[in-house]
Amino acid sequence: MHTQNVKTAAHESSERWGESKGDLLLQIHNIYVRAQSRLKQGYALSQSESTRDGDHQITLRKQGELVWRGWTFERDFLADLQRYIGEATEGQE
Repeated sequence: MHTQNVKTAAHESSERWGESKGDLLLQIHNIYVRAQSRLKQGYALSQSESTRDGDHQITLRKQGELVWRGWTFERDFLADLQRYIGEATEGQE
């Protein structure tokens, strides 16, 4: 039997950046909920089910086309989320 060593993307820990994962997820949840009621016409925001590690994927679409997708474990996730939601909502986050 042949085996392959496959490298996968490293799972970034929110603790590494000075926040607990729970604090980060709460902050993301609050941004997500506020944005839902303020999305401009044609925009849709969705969130995946949590992975076994407690991570989520957020997806922003405009007229059904993918605008942005990010995972909560990604290093710049929160900044990117705020930027894209700011562009897709009435008013800035």
